Amino acid sequence: MGWAPSRSQSAPAALPRAFPADELFLIRACAVLRRSARTSRRRRRGRDGRHGPAVAEAVPRRRGACRENCYSAAMNDANAFPSQWRAMREADAALLACRFHLKKHADFARILAQALASASERNLALRFLRDDAGALSDAQLAELAPAIVDLAVDGNLDDLIVARQTLVRYAARFTSSRDVVEDAVARVMDGYLAREDDFVLRRLAELLLDAGFAHALRRLLAACKDHADPDIAEIHDDFSRHIA
Repeated sequence: MGWAPSRSQSAPAALPRAFPADELFLIRACAVLRRSARTSRRRRRGRDGRHGPAVAEAVPRRRGACRENCYSAAMNDANAFPSQWRAMREADAALLACRFHLKKHADFARILAQALASASERNLALRFLRDDAGALSDAQLAELAPAIVDLAVDGNLDDLIVARQTLVRYAARFTSSRDVVEDAVARVMDGYLAREDDFVLRRLAELLLDAGFAHALRRLLAACKDHADPDIAEIHDDFSRHIA
């Protein structure tokens, strides 16, 4: 009777012929390494039942921590980002410094008033005020608010949107700032109503609605109601549903 290999000694089943020879070698090598790792873990647990599993479980955590630390170190390296990002970061830091020094200038309010009066500079001034809602004191805001209101109601579309955002942010900042903006709107409203321009009155209604100036909005809509110009009368119909 001839000798026959046991099940554990028998040759592995043939792998699909679709794998090339080098991939078959890697597959077999990985299988051997997995068996060796399982055997090593069993031996460690056999020698010390308390510490063996703890050591085995701690290895993935240490590796994960290493990967996280390496990733954080790479992200904190300035050279890990492209030159365009580094240039933007430097420009942002320079802009913050410029904003800080401008607010410290002795003629800060006058400079802003001059910029708001300039067609080439007013959008920059409006964006500065919008993005830094604490730049103006209430006294400075009272001085500049009428010009900003005019840009929010009768400016070009680029300036109009930013000016409205600026006024809404200041109106939401402090009660005193809100009163300053609302007073500035009240002082110029009669002039807008006298012009009977539906574009201007509609922009004014949008500003009053966004800022939450309900009293002024009611006054505006009352003037628009039953107006001879159907475009102005339509303002009342469009905005009256927003008044409680």
